[in-house]
Amino acid sequence: MLKTLFRHPAELSSTEMPPTGDGLTAESPSPAISKPAAEAPQFNPKVCWWKNADWLAKFDRHIQPDGFGGRFHPHRILDRRFTLTQFARTARSLRGSTAECGVFKGIGSALICETLRGTYHESERHFGFDSFEGLPETGANDGQWKRGDLADPVTTAQEHLAEFPFVQLVKGWLPATLAVARQHRFRMVHVDVDIEQATWDCLSFFYSRVVSGGLFLIDDYGFHSCPGARQATEAFLQDKPETLIELTTGQAAFFKR
Repeated sequence: MLKTLFRHPAELSSTEMPPTGDGLTAESPSPAISKPAAEAPQFNPKVCWWKNADWLAKFDRHIQPDGFGGRFHPHRILDRRFTLTQFARTARSLRGSTAECGVFKGIGSALICETLRGTYHESERHFGFDSFEGLPETGANDGQWKRGDLADPVTTAQEHLAEFPFVQLVKGWLPATLAVARQHRFRMVHVDVDIEQATWDCLSFFYSRVVSGGLFLIDDYGFHSCPGARQATEAFLQDKPETLIELTTGQAAFFKR
């Protein structure tokens, strides 16, 4: 497994090459377009994380299978999974619950919980918010997304997160379901809801509840297929003191002052 995953794309045969583009990721419902090995996007072979077997050994069971169709996408997904775990580490010394809005199959929540395992106090939770019926009605700034996209049964996430007793999955529509967490303080919030209104609702609810130094990670900020997520984030932070950091993975982050 380790040997196969971390081989450089140039070493893979045409049948082994992972799909490329947004087509098989949660950022776009469009079908993938296969490309020859020479055209496939590649990470810099000099960077260490791509061949970090210790990291993979810890998180492997949470990221397999990943993406749509249960196929693995080291060029489109693995970098974002690694980034999520690295940013989650910044919350280890903080007190408070954590949350993910847009749970889907539970992979992101599992990576957060694994990274922060052993740091949750008795009253702290990891909340996972999702309709598990796909997206709600979308707006004019939400590109090609439509109601019902990204639906997956709650049982998938439940099975994936069963090993973490501090997880509380909340099924239903945002923003009403957020009320269950209104008495909690948070050290990390992962926003992965794809569309404008839901992104705004999540930021609005959690901003006053995140402790100083706490992390907001917006999964969809930098994708052409999620223009609403970008617009909502920028509009929300327009009158706030925090600095938004856009990442090369399509994610963006800021730390609460």
